[in-house]
Amino acid sequence: MVEFSELMYDILKFSIATGLLVWAIKSIVKQFLDKDIESYKAELKREQIRFSKLHEERGIVMAELYEKLVSMVLAAELLFTPMESPGDPSREERGKQASDAINNFLVFSQKKEIYFDKNTCELLNEIRKRIRTSYIKFMVFRVHDKEDDIVPLVEKIKTWEECWKEIKYKIPELMEKLKNEFREILGVKL
Repeated sequence: MVEFSELMYDILKFSIATGLLVWAIKSIVKQFLDKDIESYKAELKREQIRFSKLHEERGIVMAELYEKLVSMVLAAELLFTPMESPGDPSREERGKQASDAINNFLVFSQKKEIYFDKNTCELLNEIRKRIRTSYIKFMVFRVHDKEDDIVPLVEKIKTWEECWKEIKYKIPELMEKLKNEFREILGVKL
């Protein structure tokens, strides 16, 4: 009977020791996991703040970029329009306004490309290429607009019409795509 009691006592001691050991290991693991979870939560909060600030900054850049794009298109339309109304600024003044608006858009959009993905940058590049090409064609055409000009009038009218159609129809199509990209980035639902 003594042996049975000692055996029971040894089993009880072993069970208690094992239980304490398991409890101690569990407590230590829990403590480390709690620290890791808290560390992860803190890191996640920092990332959320960083992402939130980046998203806010991107929104500001997109708004300013789109504003410059609209100003550029309006100035180019005014320059390229085949019709002139009484009281319109002179062709030279419109040329200066268009040149300034185009340069503002070109410089700003290139500087801020870092905020956008590859597809948006390609769309911006396409808009820049088209507006730059149309403006250069138009200005070359205007520079040679003299009585003794060797460029036939038909060729001038054709060039003018190409520039007008580009700014009136092609650029707005690209603007619509860009607007949709910006809305998607900002999470705007239609």
